Amino acid sequence: MQESHQDVDLSTGLSTGAVFKEAWQHVKGIKGSVFMAEVYVFFIAALFLFVFSLIGLLITSVLPGAVWFLHLISAFVSGSLLICGMAYINRFCIKKINGCNPVLTFKSFFRPYAYLSQAVGLYILNMFCLLIFVAIIFLSLVLMGLIFEGTAAIATGFSAGSPGLLDMHHGLGKALILGTVGIEIVVAFFAYSFFQTIFQLAIPVAMNQRIRVSLALKLLFISFGSKFFKIIWINILCFLIILISIIPLGIGLIWSLPLAYNLNASIYKRTLGLIVQKESE
Repeated sequence: MQESHQDVDLSTGLSTGAVFKEAWQHVKGIKGSVFMAEVYVFFIAALFLFVFSLIGLLITSVLPGAVWFLHLISAFVSGSLLICGMAYINRFCIKKINGCNPVLTFKSFFRPYAYLSQAVGLYILNMFCLLIFVAIIFLSLVLMGLIFEGTAAIATGFSAGSPGLLDMHHGLGKALILGTVGIEIVVAFFAYSFFQTIFQLAIPVAMNQRIRVSLALKLLFISFGSKFFKIIWINILCFLIILISIIPLGIGLIWSLPLAYNLNASIYKRTLGLIVQKESE
């Protein structure tokens, strides 16, 4: 196994322009590999769900009460398989940006699946963060509805004889409530995108450093914590680019999805500055 001692130019730090420039420069030549890897990832997850569904039918015919338990196992394992597959794509792009010349093979593709048991923990953390994100949106909307009713009643009682004053107070109240709820949802979304970046890079870091995924998470949180806002800003721009790329019948995803993976790889390289091993394929 050889190592690629690619120099890591950190002079520009985590500059948005430098990260996007580096990510875009490496899109060429990996579009086909990224597309095929995504096909493999979703095929493996779909195959598992199909086989597990057949097994589940046999089990539930004997034990009908086990259906919810089987659904839980199915969700955990299929989600963990997706995480391992996405870890391969992220590591593929990390190696590419670090000056290696990775090749998509079945042997290299299945290496991250050795971390499947640890990926279950990542899946649980991901679902927990998603649950918090959804709960914040739901509670914000419920609170907004309750406050709307309250401000309407107060405004009506306060300005019963002045319709103009009623409109002014009620309109200002609505604007403040909508603004507050909007800020809460946006902040929750940004935080969730930050955690997603860490979760996607956890297994690649564990593989490159030969450490457990839990230690990789700790390393990423320590390293990325001080760059929270920069990473969020990069994620926002990436999200907008992907949305725009969907407009022309999704054709733009051919470039935007590899770009998204390369952005993770560039953030990884410029934050951690790790040497990536060039594995013999």
